[in-house]
Amino acid sequence: MKKLAAVTALMFAAITGLATQETQAANINCGNIYANAGINSAMREYGGIQIPDKVCKLLKDNKLALDFTGDVSVIQGVSVGWSSLRVMDRNTGYHSTYSMSQTYVDKKLVSMNRAQELVYFSIEDLVKDFDFRRAVKEVGEMRSGKFGG
Repeated sequence: MKKLAAVTALMFAAITGLATQETQAANINCGNIYANAGINSAMREYGGIQIPDKVCKLLKDNKLALDFTGDVSVIQGVSVGWSSLRVMDRNTGYHSTYSMSQTYVDKKLVSMNRAQELVYFSIEDLVKDFDFRRAVKEVGEMRSGKFGG
């Protein structure tokens, strides 16, 4: 289990570093959402992700976007799907330091298809549990130079 945690942490660090390779996510009800290839693939496979209307309005009113990162893999006989979420200012590149990550594993159904399903579940849970107001406020403070002070 320690090996799985270490490998998952390494995958998270490696993929998070690929922020310059983000692309607009497909099949989303709310504009201004960016995701890496692993997340885009899961969203296409499962028909997108529904973002609550009030969250869409909050993002649009503040000229912000959601930034998803994540991936899928099969490691040592375990299906793994993980994702992380933060808010970003598309004009300045500021990202909230507030973020959330979710990882799901399955030892019984071991396949890339199952891992893809797990990453999709992780995205759904992030959207449900994320404190959007906190992240939006933080980016607003960054814009004004008041962050951390």
